[in-house]
Amino acid sequence: MADLADALREPISLHPNRIPRFYRGGLLLNEFRGQAGASDDERPEDWIGSTTRTWTSPGQPSTDLGLSTVEIGGRSASLLEILDADPVSLIGEALLERAGPTLGLLVKLLDAGERLPVHCHPTRDAASRLLGSPFGKTEAWLILGVRDGAAPRVWAGFRDGVSRDQLREWIDRQDTDALLGSLVEHSVTPGDAILIPAGTPHAIGAGIFLLELQEPTDFSVVAETRGFPITSADATLGLGWDAAIGFFQTDAVHDLPQTPTALAAGLTRLLGAGADPFFRALRMDVSGEASVELEPSFAIGVVLNGSGEIRGTSTTLALQRGSTFALPAVALPAARVAGDGLELVLCLPPEPELAPRALG
Repeated sequence: MADLADALREPISLHPNRIPRFYRGGLLLNEFRGQAGASDDERPEDWIGSTTRTWTSPGQPSTDLGLSTVEIGGRSASLLEILDADPVSLIGEALLERAGPTLGLLVKLLDAGERLPVHCHPTRDAASRLLGSPFGKTEAWLILGVRDGAAPRVWAGFRDGVSRDQLREWIDRQDTDALLGSLVEHSVTPGDAILIPAGTPHAIGAGIFLLELQEPTDFSVVAETRGFPITSADATLGLGWDAAIGFFQTDAVHDLPQTPTALAAGLTRLLGAGADPFFRALRMDVSGEASVELEPSFAIGVVLNGSGEIRGTSTTLALQRGSTFALPAVALPAARVAGDGLELVLCLPPEPELAPRALG
């Protein structure tokens, strides 16, 4: 791709990449993106700067749904195509050598207009053994907003340990009350952060708008299918419940809410050390001008409040609430952010040495 190397030295604007799902939502997401006449629809998620395809049922052909398209080097291309063409410039040599050509993370805006079912995601070990992927799906939620009149709640982790036989019984008879009632309930407000390790059963309540960082897969094992348009086969990723029941962490889980840590003036780490092998989230608060004082890495930026701009060597992107952008690894050292009350989150992959090795 002509002039790609030069183009990757600049910040890249990321346009909305709305994804249809089995549930409705998107009102607050549409408002966040500045859409007039915002309402709920069948596309409640926005996959930002994604090189991850949505999961398809076994035997069905894969699609390009989920992949982000960007304007770069005078043409339109998928971010996956750019990753294949120049992975070193996009993600850096260290991550490439460790994990192969991967961004190492998937970033979403998710707005649930209805409660999501109880489900979990595979660990890296389970994904490697059963799904042919070095990545599982640990995720973290940064709560951005709640709807008027909502009782914003999420559920994550068993309050008390349960046996797999008991869990299987609840699933077989679709005992929604038992499944949901066995989980730890958390009331949430904007600014909260929760880490969801792979294997942890969880559900997101109606009326919650969040920014999600996760490993770059679309693997979900859904325990609660009653009332949701999810087949038994799709609920188990085509593996059947004898295998899929093993994805669930059945011990009691604690300490999932995260405490932010100030790193420097205007720079806050939003997630604790438990997230480091999977992704990192940093909030920048800018009034004036600031550089991005990080080791070169791919990064996705999401502007939460304020206005301003991000500058590369020759490109300037205007920023406002709802703006999203990518910083290739080669662009990050020269990037400068300026603004007035500008608040943004930088989403990064794990440090290269903590990323999974590419499967042979």
